[in-house]
Amino acid sequence: MEWVGLAGMGFLAATAVVIALARASTARWERESEEHPRRVVRRRSRARHRRPAGDRSPLPR
Repeated sequence: MEWVGLAGMGFLAATAVVIALARASTARWERESEEHPRRVVRRRSRARHRRPAGDRSPLPR
């Protein structure tokens, strides 16, 4: 029965370490991204022109 408690405590300790490391990494990433904001380039969407059924005229370009 001691092994179950020991395994549970080990799991909780390992989980706490992983959470602490992830929080530190995320905080560093957020600080760096504030210093160097990314430039977002938006491109015009290329909408598909569809003809109504039965229309044989050329598509607009």
